[in-house]
Amino acid sequence: MTLLLVLEDVKAALYTPDDIVTVTPDVNRSQASWIGLRAGDRMTVRDLCLALMVESANDAAIALGVHSVQASNQGGDGASPLDDFVRKMNARARALGMNS
Repeated sequence: MTLLLVLEDVKAALYTPDDIVTVTPDVNRSQASWIGLRAGDRMTVRDLCLALMVESANDAAIALGVHSVQASNQGGDGASPLDDFVRKMNARARALGMNS
């Protein structure tokens, strides 16, 4: 779902695959598969997508999710950008008919 939303953002010209993402401390919330990102690290959207697809890297997914929310100005009720991205994923899943 993260990759789908990022590709939709790129298609909508919210950012490009070559844009640089600065990793936020939200990556510390990742406890499973990861590539070792730390707050302040910088990677392109393209490289984060590759890490997400090849390594199943949760820290890359988090960095992309935060970037997506920040680029689309879809921040919500003052929660963290990561929480806002989870809401965005759930809304997109519902729109696709994924109800469980």
